[in-house]
Amino acid sequence: EEVGRVWEEIKKKLPLVKESVAPVQQSEGKRIKEEITTYHQRVESYHADFMAKPFFKYDCGYSAAYPMLDEVAKDIATMQEEVNKHEALANMFDFPDHMTELKQKVADLKAEQVMVKDVWDTSSLCEVQFQDWRTTLWADIRTDLMEEGAKSFVKEVKSLPKRIREEDCYAGLDASVKNFLTSVPLVADLRSPAMRERHWQQLMDTTKVHFVIDDKFKLDDLLALELHKYEEEVGEIVDRAQKEEKMEQSLAKLDEMWSKIEFEFVQHKDTPVYTVKMAEEDFEALEDNQVLVQGMIANRYMATFKEPILSWNKKLMSVADVVQILSEIQRTWAYLESLFIHSEEVKKELPEAAERFAGIDLKVKEVLREMQATKNCVDCCNKEGLMKLLEQQQKELEICEKALADYMESKRRAFPRFYFTSTADLLDILSNGNSPTKIMI
Repeated sequence: EEVGRVWEEIKKKLPLVKESVAPVQQSEGKRIKEEITTYHQRVESYHADFMAKPFFKYDCGYSAAYPMLDEVAKDIATMQEEVNKHEALANMFDFPDHMTELKQKVADLKAEQVMVKDVWDTSSLCEVQFQDWRTTLWADIRTDLMEEGAKSFVKEVKSLPKRIREEDCYAGLDASVKNFLTSVPLVADLRSPAMRERHWQQLMDTTKVHFVIDDKFKLDDLLALELHKYEEEVGEIVDRAQKEEKMEQSLAKLDEMWSKIEFEFVQHKDTPVYTVKMAEEDFEALEDNQVLVQGMIANRYMATFKEPILSWNKKLMSVADVVQILSEIQRTWAYLESLFIHSEEVKKELPEAAERFAGIDLKVKEVLREMQATKNCVDCCNKEGLMKLLEQQQKELEICEKALADYMESKRRAFPRFYFTSTADLLDILSNGNSPTKIMI
C-alpha cells in the first residue's frame, strides 16, 4: 500500500518536474545536436582525406598500402565508438533520426576501407605468386600451371565489388593480371623448339630490349619485354619459326631421301648396254617432292632457306625433265637401232641417215654407261650439259625417223599393198627382194 501511494504521488509530480527541467533538457539536447553535427563534419572531412590516400593508386603497392589501411581501420573503430555514444544520447533525448546520416557515413567509410583492403589482399596474393613464377628458370617453366593460375586470379579480381572498379588501384590490378594472362600463351609459344637465335634476335629488335638466353635466363627476363604489348608480333615470329622449322626438316628429308634413290638398269637385248628406268615409287616421290618444294617457294618465310630450296627445285626439275626425255630417246633409239644398225637395206638406201644414227648411237650408249656408273638419280640428271645433249640427240633421232618414214612411204606409194605391212616386215621384203625364200612369212 505504501509503494502504491508513493507511485501515485510521483505520477502527480511528473508533469511539474518535466516542466521544470524542460529548459535544461532543450539546452542539453541542442548542445548534443551541435556536437553530432560537428562530428559529422569531422567525419566528412576525414572521408575526403581518406579518398585522397595513396592506396587508391595502384602504384602505391600493397606493402605501403597495408600500414595506411590499418591506421584507417583504427580511426574508423574510434569513430564507431563516438557514434555509439552520440547515438545513445540522441536516443535519450528523443532525436534518433539526427544520427542517421552520421551512422551511414561511418558505415560507408568502413565499407570503402574494406573494399580497398580486399583489392590489396588480392593484389598481394597475385604479386607473391607472380614473383614466384618470375624467378622460375626458363627450362623449368610450366605455362599450363601459370595459365590456370592467372585465369583464377582474373576471376578473383572480377569478383571484387563494382564500386571499387572505379578506382585506379582496381584498374591497375585488373590490367596486371590480364597482362600476365595474355603473356603466358606467348611465353608458351616462345618456348617452341622451333625458335632459333635469329628468331630471338627478331624479338629483341621488336621490343628494343636485349637479353641472352642462357642457363640463368628466367621468366622475369622475358616478361621485362612486356610481351602483352607485342602479342601480334610475337605470334608472327613464332609462326615464322615453326614454318621455317618445317622447311628445314623437309630439306633434310630431301637430302636423305635423294641421296639413296638410284636408277634401275635393264639389259638391252643381249648387249652389254643397259637402259635406264626409274622405279614407279621413286617417280611418285619425285612428283610429291616437286609439289613440296613449290609449296616452300610460295611460303612467305622462304627467304631463310631460299638457296637450298631453289637448288632442290632445280635438281628435281632436272630429274623430271631428264627422265622424260631419256625415256622418249631410249624408246626411239631402241626401235631405230634394229633398222639403222642391223638393216643393210636401210644403210644402202639411207646412207646419210644411217651415218647420223651411228653418231647418235654412240652418244646415247655413252650417256647410259655414265648413268650406270653414277647410279644416283639426282647426280645423274644434274650433270652439266646433259639436258642440252639429250635434246640435241632427240632432234637427231627425229631426223632419222623422218628419213626412214619418207623412204617407207615412197615404197608404199609404189606398192599400195605395203600399207598393210609393218616397217620391219617391209624392210625384210625389200632387203631380200632377190631371194624370196629368205623372206619370213
